[in-house]
Amino acid sequence: MQWCCACRVAVSASSRCALEDSPGTFKDGGGNANTEPGKASVKTKPGNFSWDTSSKTRSGREADARCNVAWLSYILDVRNKINSKERLTSRIIPLTIPLDPDEQTGWKPYHQFRGTADNADDFSCHVSVLVQGHCPHPPHTHPEEEILLMLAGEANLILPQMPSSDGNQELPLRRGQFVYYPSHFPHTLRAVSPKPANYLMFKWLAHSGVRNGQLGFGCFDALKPRNEGAAEHELPLLFEGPTGGMRKLHSHATTLPPSAGHASHAHAYEAAIVLLEGELETLGRRVGAHSIIFYAGGDPHSIHNPGDVTARYVVFEFHGGKAESFYRKITDLQRWKGKLKGILRLS
Repeated sequence: MQWCCACRVAVSASSRCALEDSPGTFKDGGGNANTEPGKASVKTKPGNFSWDTSSKTRSGREADARCNVAWLSYILDVRNKINSKERLTSRIIPLTIPLDPDEQTGWKPYHQFRGTADNADDFSCHVSVLVQGHCPHPPHTHPEEEILLMLAGEANLILPQMPSSDGNQELPLRRGQFVYYPSHFPHTLRAVSPKPANYLMFKWLAHSGVRNGQLGFGCFDALKPRNEGAAEHELPLLFEGPTGGMRKLHSHATTLPPSAGHASHAHAYEAAIVLLEGELETLGRRVGAHSIIFYAGGDPHSIHNPGDVTARYVVFEFHGGKAESFYRKITDLQRWKGKLKGILRLS
């Protein structure tokens, strides 16, 4: 059995799942119509949509035309839903780790935010709690790219396309470590620590990337010990490069000593910070470990360590297409209002 991300139902590997809320008629492998949206036909083979308009009979051509129109209507409906989503603004989300698990199901997600951004049609964040021995779903794929960061506990990533030399398909992940999943990369995870695994995920769908030279799957350690003699305030690069959805995806780890900080500034891309240790002050608030900070592109912000210990955090930058980003910025009234407020605060 496989897990269908669109409908959240289990379907057989040979089935085609009709997307939830999708209109129109779908046909199974025997040509029988399935008119119930969100229902899977166990006879349907992947890709078995009827796009053939060469049917000999008029009724056949009309049926195919209706199917094609229904499919195009669904595409437009999805696009309209994306366009109607909330435009993400800069925000802070404090988290108290560990979060409460669901002992019955073994997995409990806590949704943090979702909306559109200058460089992504769909951008979301959630934190999940996974009980030892449980998986949130079987290995699956989806068009979105993802970053998974372990906040507490330990889990093993299950990666069917990346077996080790001994045939093992699992990769351990502990606190402070994270992975990048490219689009359509098969994956899941299983909690292995006695205490539940708490992990954070950023997930986005964008269309400003490249076809060749994309970043592949990678595992990184944001809490890796610093090299001896390294400056206390450093920005070690974790990864950087183009992806299928982003012109550039970048991540670095930062250590910020007490009383240090960065003056108010702005950048065209979206950025997300996950505070792993210590305290930070930004966007007019003081927050502690495990807080999520999201900066919308173009929003002015500063950052400061008001605490007595060094703050450690990981930064993710999401760089999209220049032309698309520029168009969205000049047509977004909410952005201009935010900029005006920032100017008034600085004056």
